[in-house]
Amino acid sequence: RALLWQAQLFQAGQHEAADDIVIAVYDVLARWGERDRAKALLQGSIRALEGPNKAVAQGNLASLLQEEGKLSEALATYEQVYATFEALDAKQQMGVVLSQQSSVLWKLGCLDEAIAKQVASLEIKVQRGDERGQAISLHQLSILHMNQEEYPRALERSQAAEALNRKLNSEAGLALNFHGQGLIFNRMARAADDESAARAHLQAALERFTRSLDIKRRIGNQSGAADTLGE
Repeated sequence: RALLWQAQLFQAGQHEAADDIVIAVYDVLARWGERDRAKALLQGSIRALEGPNKAVAQGNLASLLQEEGKLSEALATYEQVYATFEALDAKQQMGVVLSQQSSVLWKLGCLDEAIAKQVASLEIKVQRGDERGQAISLHQLSILHMNQEEYPRALERSQAAEALNRKLNSEAGLALNFHGQGLIFNRMARAADDESAARAHLQAALERFTRSLDIKRRIGNQSGAADTLGE
């Protein structure tokens, strides 16, 4: 019924109203295995819309492409989204898209470029005073630096995210930070030159994972608790 209504609105030239329905149903269609239909609806919105509404449709299409592993197409689409928001000087949305581009670049193995995009996103969030967004970007940077084997820098970023999440009283954020720090210390243990240093890093990893697990159990994040138990 929703899709029939969407088609009628679209044919009547009420493109923004029709797009509201597309936004509401495209991910449901994707979960039902009708990804091609979902993408076709989004592409119809992209052709019909301008400005921020078009950018939102492009962003949703990029998300579907990323889920399908079509990373180069997703990245190119995110670049179009960013250009639209940049022309509108929409700083908040620019920061979000930069972070999304960073995620795709990470999956493509382009770690230097992924870090550069995430740093640019962080700078926008600092300018806007968005502390929650800063904590998210700092956590993502810590993981990227860990994968670059830049362990001191990774810990520095994670601890900065932790400080912000303490200020914001975000237990979910702290659980994420402690889990990430556990991963970093575990990597440091593997890279250690001697057994005593490796043991110290493993002990630090165990302590961080335990703190993360305690929080996740307390707030009812069972899937997150399972991940941390695995580590």
